[in-house]
Amino acid sequence: KNLQESLGSVNDNADEASRFLDEAKAILDQAKQEAASYKDGRVAKAKEEAEALLASEREKIDTELDRFGTHLEEERQELKNTLLGQAPLFKEGIKAKLATSA
Repeated sequence: KNLQESLGSVNDNADEASRFLDEAKAILDQAKQEAASYKDGRVAKAKEEAEALLASEREKIDTELDRFGTHLEEERQELKNTLLGQAPLFKEGIKAKLATSA
């Protein structure tokens, strides 16, 4: 009877070990799922933050580009006005050159 009790005890221990192993696998699977979910959440948050930063920087660049374009247009207009203002002097200079070379 001692041998049968020992075999029964071994079988009980094997069953208990199998349950512990199954439980450990379930805990590990759950931990893997939670880790994957956490990682996905962090990646999504990082992407959102990066997109927000990019949008902000694009807005800054667009603003600076608009300012530069406005400044460039103002300088172009100023140069045009300067040249138009000096047109009579150029005409007189050309007339003088033509008169001396004729």
